[in-house]
Amino acid sequence: MTDISDHLTAFTNSMILVLVYAIIIGFNILFLLSAAGKWKIYTKAGVAGWKSLIPLYSNWIDFRIAQSSRYFPFYLLCMSAGYALSGTAKDYLMIIGTGLILTGLLISSISYYRLSAAFGYGPGFALGLIFLNPLFIIILGFGRSRYRYDKDPGKRRGTGKSLQTSRPERKTRY
Repeated sequence: MTDISDHLTAFTNSMILVLVYAIIIGFNILFLLSAAGKWKIYTKAGVAGWKSLIPLYSNWIDFRIAQSSRYFPFYLLCMSAGYALSGTAKDYLMIIGTGLILTGLLISSISYYRLSAAFGYGPGFALGLIFLNPLFIIILGFGRSRYRYDKDPGKRRGTGKSLQTSRPERKTRY
């Protein structure tokens, strides 16, 4: 014979399962919207949207769009070395690794500030990009903001020449 507590336990377990599924579906929707928002950011900046789907390359492009590509090697070095060192058993190496990761996060925060400035937003929006990144990427991608720099983030300032040209321009005689 079953009593009421067995029914309540079964109901509670099924409600928890429904809640877990709803959270998983919500995070998947947020991830897809964030990916679409990043694609839109790239197209606003004049970069092919598919480049937002390649993990490390998209980080490089993010730094280029934010006009802070000179910081990317330091960011990559700090994050790579930091994660490698923080996984060791030595205490002093873990502290150094944590410091490098924090330095990489600081560089990333500077890049987010410059990204928000590139689209006409201020430090408050940069804080949103740092702490609530997926939501603010969606806002930045689907919002009305426009990219304020050259459409080709690889252009050198003042020269008008793209960094992607492999051979020099030929002068034709007429």
